[in-house]
Amino acid sequence: MAANIPYREDKIKNAVCFFASEHERLTSRPLTHASLYKYLAFLDYASIEKTGRPALGLLYRTKGRRPLPVHTYAKLHSLWEDRFIFLPRGQGGYLVRPTAEPDLRSFSPLEVSEMKSLIETYAHRFAKARDAGEAAPEATGFWKRTWTTISESMGFDDVFEDDVFIM
Repeated sequence: MAANIPYREDKIKNAVCFFASEHERLTSRPLTHASLYKYLAFLDYASIEKTGRPALGLLYRTKGRRPLPVHTYAKLHSLWEDRFIFLPRGQGGYLVRPTAEPDLRSFSPLEVSEMKSLIETYAHRFAKARDAGEAAPEATGFWKRTWTTISESMGFDDVFEDDVFIM
C-alpha cells in the first residue's frame, strides 16, 4: 500500500516536522518520540477511516500501549533530517526537535485538517502524561485491538470492527 502514496517520504518527513513544531509551540515542551509515534499512527488510521487510504502508509507494530512505526523506529539512532532531529534524552528516550518549517503542500486538505485536529486534541495530554501510553486510553477501536505486544503488527484493517475483506 505504501508504494501507492505519492510523495510518501516527503510526507513522512514533513509530518514529523509538523508534529514536532506544533507540539512544542502549543505546550512549550519538545515532543517525545513515543508521542510522535502516536501522532503518526493516529494520522494514518484516521485517514484510513475517513478516506479508505492511509496518509503515510507506515507499518506499525505495538509495544504495550505504544505504536512503533517500523520505518522511523529502525532509523532512530541515525535519524537526522533536514526538517527535524532526534535528540537522546535520559532513560533511552528521544526528543524530536524541528529544524525547519514543515512543508505541507504534499498533503491533502483533509490530511492537514486531521493533523491540526490531532495536535489540538492530544498535545497537552501527551505533554502531561508520564508515559505516552497513558495519554489516549480512550482511543478508538483499532488502538484497543492492537496494543498488546511489540510482535503484534497493526493492520490498517484494524480500523474496522468487522472483517472488511469478506464479500
